[in-house]
Amino acid sequence: MAGRFDFQTHCIDSSGGVFNTACDLFTPLVGRGHYHTRGFREAALFFGCSEVSYRSITETFNRLRCDPKATKSRTVCNVAEREAAEVETVLNREVQDVLKKAGFSSDGKPPSSMKVKIPKHSLQPVKRVEQACRQAGGDSGPLPTGMIPFENPELSVYCSVDNVGVNRQKDCRQEGWTPPKETLKNVWTSVATVTANGTDRVLNARSVVDLMPMIMATIVCSSLLNRRLIFLTDGEKALKTAIFDAFSWYPNVVLILDWYHLSRKVGQLLSMGLNGSSKDKKPVGAQLRKLLWEGRTDQAIACLEALTPAGKVRNQTKVDELKTYLERHRTHIPSYAVRDELQLRNSSNRVEKANDQLVSQRQKRKGLSWTDDGSASLATLRMVRVNGQIKNWLDNHSLDLAIPDEEAA
Repeated sequence: MAGRFDFQTHCIDSSGGVFNTACDLFTPLVGRGHYHTRGFREAALFFGCSEVSYRSITETFNRLRCDPKATKSRTVCNVAEREAAEVETVLNREVQDVLKKAGFSSDGKPPSSMKVKIPKHSLQPVKRVEQACRQAGGDSGPLPTGMIPFENPELSVYCSVDNVGVNRQKDCRQEGWTPPKETLKNVWTSVATVTANGTDRVLNARSVVDLMPMIMATIVCSSLLNRRLIFLTDGEKALKTAIFDAFSWYPNVVLILDWYHLSRKVGQLLSMGLNGSSKDKKPVGAQLRKLLWEGRTDQAIACLEALTPAGKVRNQTKVDELKTYLERHRTHIPSYAVRDELQLRNSSNRVEKANDQLVSQRQKRKGLSWTDDGSASLATLRMVRVNGQIKNWLDNHSLDLAIPDEEAA
């Protein structure tokens, strides 16, 4: 914060060889590089550019130094990307070390000899479930339990996974330049929260496939392999595929479709598929949501089949799309009402919050666009901060994957 300092270096020639403090005592620099202090890295990177623009944090530092040209915003950007790349390298190395010590392969596959035993009391007592079904059903009678068992939250690990995208920066801004067809419009970051004993560990990676070994390593080093594993997602096909590819070996792994996204999907497709005003469509939507909330997926599909083009349907394709959506996610739609009565999670809102913390708050602003490295770097720096790992990183150059105890958190 005080500015820059120059130090005199020395070269000592002895019988043991030449010792040069410029390159033997410190890591050699490239070009016109500088050694960055712990305070600068903490303030400028983890609390600076991960919150505000590179230009803003540069102006702030230069104002404190009374030198408007001391540091350029491009310099801070490059430093942030290098720091984040180092974090990614160390994190991936620690993930591989954890998995290797436990006998896993590099992609998170367990040894053939490993047998995970989930204790019977990891489920809710039968009497408690029956009572919840009666209470949730009210006058209409007990609700169906559905195909998804009701877990004991104290013996479960909850994982919420999602992808968040920001605008991609154009590779070239020359007049008349046309981007190639395969160029994607967005830069994507995969985010996950792993929750146990009331505390979270937030993770991010450049793809959901890269995220799965991190989740596995977090579970292993937190000694949570004997717990039920509950995934909550928005229903994206890529997420579902990656989860079951990575955890198909795990006994009793469960995927639950987030209620908010299910309800929103019903509203969107019914709005496009039915005739009349929003007021006319509301009763059909309310009926479907009630059936789905109670876990009556079959009845909800039958309700859609009963709609005829001659009646309320304007676009049969959208109605059929909703029907297909419900059939595809049938095994992941629980009795939300009963889960709510049992005070179990129905939402992936923890990962939505993590999306905001790691990506959206900083990168989803008007006029901003990003490269793959630029977006991933800021998300990684924010991950270190959200997990409370700044001190550990700056002091020890390491990251702790284990989920902290509730008292420590």
